[in-house]
Amino acid sequence: MRLGAHVSIAGGIDRAIERAESEGFETLQIFTKSNQQWAARPLRDSEVSAFISHRRQLGIAPAVAHASYLINLASPDPALWRKSQRSLRQELQRCARLELDGLIVHPGAHCGSGRQAGLERIARAIELSVEDDMPPLLLETTAGQGTQLGSDLADLGWLCDRFESHHVAVCVDTCHVHAAGMALDSARAATRLLGRLDRTVGRDRVRCLHLNDSVHPAGSRRDRHAGITEGTIAPAAFGALLRARRLQGLAGILETPKGKDGCMDAVNIRRLRALQHGRPPEVRGIDR
Repeated sequence: MRLGAHVSIAGGIDRAIERAESEGFETLQIFTKSNQQWAARPLRDSEVSAFISHRRQLGIAPAVAHASYLINLASPDPALWRKSQRSLRQELQRCARLELDGLIVHPGAHCGSGRQAGLERIARAIELSVEDDMPPLLLETTAGQGTQLGSDLADLGWLCDRFESHHVAVCVDTCHVHAAGMALDSARAATRLLGRLDRTVGRDRVRCLHLNDSVHPAGSRRDRHAGITEGTIAPAAFGALLRARRLQGLAGILETPKGKDGCMDAVNIRRLRALQHGRPPEVRGIDR
């Protein structure tokens, strides 16, 4: 698995590559616009070309984007659903221009209208948004807070079955699946998760992982990320995922607290690399 983290685009999207290079990341995740605003400034030709050329030069791959947190593709509110669908399409277009390898999105919350109705609205939004020349849409597993869809892998399997794999796939967030009740408390539990993914979404549909520890225990349905080895997920579970042959070459992205001056990304990458090679991660002497 190739390791990296979510990287800021402050100062221009091309600056994200410089930041990833300085940290020695093999992969990265960005926002292509503000994640808390609907509006998006046009991408400048100069930043697009600089981003693409510098990424190729460094061999940073895969590279993905995360969609705005405002998007709710399952919303029963027609105005919010239309706004979400249009925003999703716009973000896919921006990803295509940047030659990214996928756009990660939270499936959405049905807001009391019912699971199946919410899934149908998500499917319709995807149908109206994806095209062959766009990177795949990666539906992220969720912790199951409120009426969120995607905490049950069957939800994601149902959506994946509606589309070709080059259009729709899955991003597995370790914190989210743990909080949703698929406890990652051992290496064996990580293996069971992979088997469950095979049976629900399909082996070829898992395209990216968010490698986040969880502040809250398994089954809490509370989404709060912790640094690697600092939460309730077993280090052995991370090690099993990192060494799984079927996941080699995929992006393993940190979305963990960055700490003072952003120093914790490097610490968490070192911990993951130790686990990847079957070594215990160093956890002492760290300012948390």
